[in-house]
Amino acid sequence: MKPSWRSWLAGSVIAAGMVSSGRTGGMETAAVLAQGAGALVTGAEVHMKFDYDVAVPMSDGVVLRANVFRPDDAAAHPVIITMSPYGKDYDFKVSSAPQWRFLTGKYPTTLCARSSCTHWVWETVDPELWVPDGYAIVRVDARGSGRSPGVADHLSTRQATDYAEAIEWAGVQPWSSGKVGTLGISYYSWMSWLAAAQNPKHLAATLVWEGASDWYREIAYHGGIMVDRPFGVSGYPNQHGLPQGQYVSASTKALMGPERGNGPEVLSENELMLNRVDTNAAFKAHPLNDSFYRARTPNLANIKVPILMAGNWGGHGLHGRGEPEAYNRVATPAKDKWLEMHVGEHWEEFYIDSGVKLQKAFLGHYLKGLDNGWDKQPHVQVEIRTPSSMKKRMEQEYPLARTEFTNLYLDATGAEGRKRIAAANPDAGGRVSYEPMRGVGAQFLTEPMPQDMEILGPVSARLWISSVSRDADLFVALHAYDPAGKEITFQGANDPRGPVSHGWLRASHRRIDPKLSLPGRPWHTHDVVQKLNPGQIYPVDVEIWPTSMVFPKGYRLGLTVDGTD
Repeated sequence: MKPSWRSWLAGSVIAAGMVSSGRTGGMETAAVLAQGAGALVTGAEVHMKFDYDVAVPMSDGVVLRANVFRPDDAAAHPVIITMSPYGKDYDFKVSSAPQWRFLTGKYPTTLCARSSCTHWVWETVDPELWVPDGYAIVRVDARGSGRSPGVADHLSTRQATDYAEAIEWAGVQPWSSGKVGTLGISYYSWMSWLAAAQNPKHLAATLVWEGASDWYREIAYHGGIMVDRPFGVSGYPNQHGLPQGQYVSASTKALMGPERGNGPEVLSENELMLNRVDTNAAFKAHPLNDSFYRARTPNLANIKVPILMAGNWGGHGLHGRGEPEAYNRVATPAKDKWLEMHVGEHWEEFYIDSGVKLQKAFLGHYLKGLDNGWDKQPHVQVEIRTPSSMKKRMEQEYPLARTEFTNLYLDATGAEGRKRIAAANPDAGGRVSYEPMRGVGAQFLTEPMPQDMEILGPVSARLWISSVSRDADLFVALHAYDPAGKEITFQGANDPRGPVSHGWLRASHRRIDPKLSLPGRPWHTHDVVQKLNPGQIYPVDVEIWPTSMVFPKGYRLGLTVDGTD
């Protein structure tokens, strides 16, 4: 396969959401929240009641199991609930030891100074920080995982229904005020999208944190290229009925026996196989966006509940597209929805003080009715990345109304095949060829920026390609380079040295739905395979995931195209 691409033909080669450096209108600081709106408990004695393995009955007769942490009193309290296959009984410090070491190494004097950290579970809230504020925390093992029996089927219709029914269960318990919210990272947020789309009556607010909102485009296939991620076994090490727990249970200290984290029963190998859906095999069996994925993708237009969507600009490949894409597609009234975009490790912002304060302010307003100033918060809060700093900026919409969608052009007409990104469409034709499987593709660079330039929001690349084969995979990335030519990279959600952004496309998936496409964000249907005729030239549009980056004066913007990731 030997793609080449003609950058001289007219078209929107790079449609980037650029905010002119001279424009104003974005507030630099947040509205001040009322005193105590996002208060953290530090050093206080926690009076907390822990109910282990509580039965949560489902409509089909299956009984799921939950752990409940709540104030040790007779009052009714709002509930924060989560559900996943990861295991309600597995200590974060053991089950996710590398992540734990990262957090405590970076924040050695804060995380466990405000809590004993005894009840931390991967990607969920710490009960010791929430129960003293008057919340009940409910963690449910998903069907077929941990202590909950049944068939494990990730993000299936049945699992989404289970979550909605668990929310309704939590809303009518004697210790519940009837107001339930959801809050958790990644899988927990995917579940929140799905449950919110069913509109359970006790769901009063949902906070999704770095959660994909499109099963096909964000989890299984990027641009039609299958993701090399063993998602199908996530949760299977914790499958209900395995003879040994994945880790020692933090609740019972058992690794084996009926009190282990995935007990009490022991299932045979054949029973275990029949009680799980092989998600990776399903990915391979469903290369197009069909009913398998649609059943696992939330109908965003059905979501009406108050919602805060927190995403990560560095979430390349999994945690960066869901929230910006969903913000304008949910049916929640504008006054009740917010978008927050941060940076850093996938789970970092969720646990540190700034993240917890944000969570408490939003949920306090909707679950407890606090007059804490949340309703006066700007509805869009975005981290602005520069080569040397990050700064939160407050806006009122996304994409920004003052965005200047700007076309730049790929030019290979210079001396000795020089490849550049130009402001004007070159007069002459140019061509770049490369061997895609050798990991050396094509690179284009702007001249040094004459002034600061900001990119915020969606980006896309139009390429004109030909190939000697019937298909071609395109891996596209945006880069930033300092005046000396050194690339600037960032700590991302999954990559410690990530570029500005990534995009992908399998050429046979190039079909676009113009009605669903937006400026800078093409919408590929992924429902038909259109093979290439070798040697023929085709225009293709590559979606590059939304991003934030200020290129200072003298810095360069780069774009690379390759055949491998």
